[in-house]
Amino acid sequence: MIENSLIRQIIDGATHRYAELVQLHQSEVFALIVRIVGNEAEAEELTQDVFLKAYTNLRQFKAKSSFSTWLYRIAYNEAMSHTRRRKEVTIPLDERRIAQVGEQELEDWELSEQEEEVERLIGAIEVLPSQERALITMFYYNGFTTEKCAEITEQSVANIKTKLHRIRKKLYLMVKS
Repeated sequence: MIENSLIRQIIDGATHRYAELVQLHQSEVFALIVRIVGNEAEAEELTQDVFLKAYTNLRQFKAKSSFSTWLYRIAYNEAMSHTRRRKEVTIPLDERRIAQVGEQELEDWELSEQEEEVERLIGAIEVLPSQERALITMFYYNGFTTEKCAEITEQSVANIKTKLHRIRKKLYLMVKS
């Protein structure tokens, strides 16, 4: 409610108040973008682009979702566009191997807290394709619900759940190999 009031004031001419919205969301937007693009300098530039785009399109925000969800959608789209423009290097995994990872095996691995495996997991996340890194970031690092991830990425909740499950299997294979 406070954000909606602030947005209304900005649209009505109190443009100096936009800095308050930036300050509220800047670190989270930057964190999401840097995890997707993997480069802090590029993420800083993209974060600025996101806030500029949000400012110029602020009249289009209709409060059907929260402002943060609307803003994260812009950030997600900008980061994904950026990664599509450059050639990403990812490690392909055999789809059959991913499908063969059992649920109990995956659950046991997720509960383990071995430091060496955590380091390998972080490295594996860094080489995931950008869309998968984005989902992992939003769900695990930002703590977004599958519903919010779906809203940001404009996909179904079922699709997000399926993708997250598949990514977990993929990470398991990458860490265990």
